Formats: sequence, C-alpha cells, structure tokens
Amino acid sequence: MTEPSRYRIIQAALGLIAERGLGGVTMSAIAKEAGVTRQTLYNHFPDLDAIVITVLEQHAESVTDELQRLLDTASGAIARVEQLVRHTMANAHHTHQMGSLTSGLSAAAQTRIHQFIQARREVIADVIEGGIDEGVFRPDLDPSAASLVIDRMLESSSDLSERMASPSEAADILIGMIRSSLTSSA
Repeated sequence: MTEPSRYRIIQAALGLIAERGLGGVTMSAIAKEAGVTRQTLYNHFPDLDAIVITVLEQHAESVTDELQRLLDTASGAIARVEQLVRHTMANAHHTHQMGSLTSGLSAAAQTRIHQFIQARREVIADVIEGGIDEGVFRPDLDPSAASLVIDRMLESSSDLSERMASPSEAADILIGMIRSSLTSSA
C-alpha cells in the first residue's frame, strides 16, 4: 500500500471514530471513506483493532508533541498550566474520550489507551513539579496525586464547555480552579 493510501485509511478511521464513536465504525465504512478496496485495507490491517491501535498511536503522538511544544515555549509554571488546560480543552473531543473507548477493544488497544492516559498524567506531574521547584506551587503537593486530580478535572472539561458561553470562558474557570488548588496554602 502506498503511503497516501495508508494516510487516507488512518484519517478516515479517525474521522469515523470521532463522528460515530468506536461502535459505529466498521472495516467496510473505513474502506469506503478512505476510497480503497476492502482487500487493500485487509492487506495492511488484519482487523479493526489494528487500525484503532494505529490511529490511537498517531493521535497520541501528535497531541503529546504539540502539547510539549506549547509547554516548552511557556514562561513559568502558571503559563504552563494555562497552556496545558487550553490545549487539553481544544483536544477534548478526541483525547478524553479515549478512556471510555476501551470496552470492546483488544488488550493491546486497551493497553495503548492506558499508556496515553498515563503519559498525559506524567506531563501534568512534570508541570506541577516544575512549579514546586520554581517556588510558585505549594511545596506540600504530591505531583503524582495532584496530576491525577487535575487530569480528572480536565476530563470533565467538555461538560464544562457545553455549559459556558464560550470554550475560552470554560478554560478560564478551569485554569482559575487549578491555579488556586496549586498555589493556595492548604
């Protein structure tokens, strides 16, 4: 299969998963959306699970690389938290649905989703640890525990966005809550 065909298959799968959810995606639908024959699809992906794993890996890598670039350009712990929240909310439609996608997937796909979630929490823990080192965040924080709490807050960001006038307003509220929990003295 040529790279353009592979790219089209992956993009078609990502689009269909976002549109229909995992349960609404079939090999036939992906082949049709990508403009390839089912035989071409099966020559390179033995089943839906293999496509899902590839899509997850590429999506996770892309989102993680973009977030890391944003964090690297932010000056200071507070700015990194703001970048983290805004980036996460901008990608919430794909990123936070990953945790709920695990039912019906193979162990390999479930493992990949959990690895992505863990990597996201490690990034959050690194941001918190950097803030503690800078003297901006409370020194009594456990970065690992705090990252779990913040990740859960970020997972609910799509619900918050739906209730607010704008995604920016929702992000501002979430940033304020997270900043307050990281900087206030217990």
